[in-house]
Amino acid sequence: MKVLALDTSNQTLSVAVMSDDQVLATTTVTTTRKHGAHLLPIIKESMQIAKLKPADLDRVVVADGPGSYTGLRIGVTTAKTLADTLSIELVGVSSLGAIAANIMAENQLVAVMFDGRNDNVFAGVYRIQNGMPVSVIEDQHIPFEKLLPQIKALAEPVVVLGDLDAFKERLKTALEAI
Repeated sequence: MKVLALDTSNQTLSVAVMSDDQVLATTTVTTTRKHGAHLLPIIKESMQIAKLKPADLDRVVVADGPGSYTGLRIGVTTAKTLADTLSIELVGVSSLGAIAANIMAENQLVAVMFDGRNDNVFAGVYRIQNGMPVSVIEDQHIPFEKLLPQIKALAEPVVVLGDLDAFKERLKTALEAI
């Protein structure tokens, strides 16, 4: 199965082209704005690197949030347009769950968060089961200080991933006791 995967939900913009479990091309750029200006050229370049034409694709996968409203709108609209035009399957995935999937340790608790501005975060907590992230605390946009008690209530070690610069010290202090 040939898959085009897109993520424009946060500062990073990622595009990957896969054939079954093999990554044929991948590009990730960090840009604070202009996902709309960069996305289509990156898709075109990735398809060329993978030596595929759009008609070769079987599925488009897109990160459908949570995250930047404008970024999500750009990625989801592009994915929907491609899938509809090519008459192929469209699959949405959690932008946070996709990041949690990078952890392979079975039963590991993983919190993923991104700065949601004004001391808020986009966050979700997952447990890795059979190599896949399973939601433990649903994806949400929440004040950082309200998320901490939810994580602490799980009372077990947690791997934290994401955009942590604004929250690193408070997160470290809050989770030291676990």
